[in-house]
Amino acid sequence: MSASLSSPGVLAPATRKPVGPLFIAVYALVMFGIWMSIMLPASVTIALRISEIDPDNKTTSYSIAAGVGTLVALLANPFFGRLSDRTRSRFGRRRPWIVIGLAGTIAGAAIIGLSNSMPMLLLGWIIMQAFVNAAIAAALAIVPDRIPEKQQGLVGSLSGTASAAALLVGVFFVQWFPSNMLAQFGLPVLVAIVFSVVLIAMFRDDTPAPADIEPFSLREFIGSFYVNPRTSPDFAKLLAALFLISCGLGVIATYTVYILQDRIQASEAELPGLITLAYVSRASSRLRSLRSPAGSTTAPAAESWCSAQAPSRSRRESS
Repeated sequence: MSASLSSPGVLAPATRKPVGPLFIAVYALVMFGIWMSIMLPASVTIALRISEIDPDNKTTSYSIAAGVGTLVALLANPFFGRLSDRTRSRFGRRRPWIVIGLAGTIAGAAIIGLSNSMPMLLLGWIIMQAFVNAAIAAALAIVPDRIPEKQQGLVGSLSGTASAAALLVGVFFVQWFPSNMLAQFGLPVLVAIVFSVVLIAMFRDDTPAPADIEPFSLREFIGSFYVNPRTSPDFAKLLAALFLISCGLGVIATYTVYILQDRIQASEAELPGLITLAYVSRASSRLRSLRSPAGSTTAPAAESWCSAQAPSRSRRESS
């Protein structure tokens, strides 16, 4: 991945000055914007776009797009992280890649929004996944580069919360602009760009890579994908747990849009609102599991609505 606490050029823990609340808030908002710019397409808007371009084969086409996008992200994140670690720009080594990453992300979003064929959509999605991971790798490396150890837990928790809220807030773009694909893909990226401009202006002590850093090598890049469970057993267990959690969430979330279209048989006018309701209810279910059983009624209401709609639609079609 990108810089670690022991990477050359990273300030020693004792020399890092504490960052203020404004910097922490802006950093969390940057992560919120960056994650929203990729999580919304990955979960919702790519599926919607494919259903317009290739309605007869949408599930197969979406599976291909999801698989290719995941593979690109898997390779791009450590690749751009390594490049960021070795960047000797006078603007530092993190800020340039945030700019490059978001510029490529908005270009990919534009290609997808304007596409009228699966190859063109797939090209835009590959570009978007590659460059957003350049921005993610550089932004995540700011924490070990700049944040003192005693503040890293706070920054990590806030940025993690922001990323969790990204999709929940992002689905409202689908409801607000139900027929405008450029807005659905582009506006979340613009949110990330706005917050990133503020962070770049504040992060003036972004230093270039040292001259004696080891050159990039294929062996090091391949090493990004391996953790020795004998030397790092706890870290290996954590990665395995995160992998299984991600697989479980992916199974649930991947085909939400098509379940609403084909099983619930939501109309084109109803679909944006139902997508928003589905993700809001999912988030409220998670919060409810942390509180009392009566802590939330949104999820049961959504489930009851969907259950009531399916048979009524079937009756209308049969009549």
